[in-house]
Formats: sequence, structure tokens, C-alpha cells
Amino acid sequence: MRTLRTMCVVLLGACGAASAHNSMDMVKFHCSSAITIAGVELPAGDNTIQMLDSGRGNVVLLVRSESGPQAIVLANRLNGAAPHRSDKVQVTLQRRGGVYGLDQIWLSNRDGFQVLNASVE
Repeated sequence: MRTLRTMCVVLLGACGAASAHNSMDMVKFHCSSAITIAGVELPAGDNTIQMLDSGRGNVVLLVRSESGPQAIVLANRLNGAAPHRSDKVQVTLQRRGGVYGLDQIWLSNRDGFQVLNASVE
């Protein structure tokens, strides 16, 4: 049912540096529309996602627009099979009320992150 209520847009990104320990250092992606993350609007264009800290299952991510705005979000690790069969990084957005927000990040090594409180207000 969640998929009926939520429209997700998947964007392919170019993989940044990913360490051999199944963690993410930094990935880059391009978004063709503005996205809202933790109340901050990042304009359309190139963006980076960088892991700042990782602890017991939770990860702190810094999402930064090339044009300047940035937001910090908390995410949970997703282990197991990714919902795609690509060797590229995928960023999944969630749309609510015409506004896109960050939902999931899947790395090429099939590890992923679920952004907490990804709802857009």
C-alpha cells in the first residue's frame, strides 16, 4: 500500500568512493528537480552525499548541493538485496504534495541507507 501512496523517482548517480568495508565515503548524483531534505531545499543540479558518522546501525549523512545549500540527515543501514540490478549508485526520492524528499540511497555493492523522517512537510 505504501507504494500506492508514494511516488518514488529513481535517479542514477555516478559512484563516488566506496570503501571495501561496505560503507560509503561519498557519492555524487544529479537531480533534475529541487529536493527538500530536513527542511532545506536543494536546487536541481549536482549533489553529493557524504557519511559523517556511523554508529550502531544509524548513519549521519551530509547532503550537499553544488550550488551551496546542505542538510544533515540520519539514516539506517539497509543490508541485503537492493531493489535494482544495477552496478551504479541509485538515489530514491519520495514525492508528497508536489515536493521531492530523499528516501533511500543504494550503493553499487548492494548496501543501502533508509533516510529517517524522509517525509516532506
